[in-house]
Amino acid sequence: MTILIVDDEPSMRQLLLRIFRQHKIAQASNAEDAKDLLSKHDFDVVISDNQMPGPSGVELLAHVEVFHPDVHRILFSATPPMDLLSLVDQGVIQDFVQKTDLRELVELCANKLFQPRALS
Repeated sequence: MTILIVDDEPSMRQLLLRIFRQHKIAQASNAEDAKDLLSKHDFDVVISDNQMPGPSGVELLAHVEVFHPDVHRILFSATPPMDLLSLVDQGVIQDFVQKTDLRELVELCANKLFQPRALS
C-alpha cells in the first residue's frame, strides 16, 4: 500500500509516518507539493488535512478525484467542512476522520483499504 500524507503540521506527518511505517509513504506539507508528488508517483491512498496554507485539503482531494480517480481519498481534519455530506455524495471525499480519532483512521485503513481486492 502506498500512502500520501498531506498536512502542514510536521508533528502530525511524523505521527502518521510512524503509524503507517509498514507501508510505502510519501509526505507533503501543502496541496501544491502533493499534486507534484501525485504527478510523479502512484498512490493507493491520500490522507489530507483540510486547513493548510494555499489550496485546502478539499481542493486537493477534488483534484485527486478528477486526475487520479482510483486513489482513495481521506480527509483527516480537526473539523469537518460545512458541506461534508455534499462532498461525500459528489465523490470528492470518500472518508472523513477527525484528527482526534487516530484509532478510527487506523481501523479504516486496516479494514477497508488494506484488504485484498476481489478478482473480477
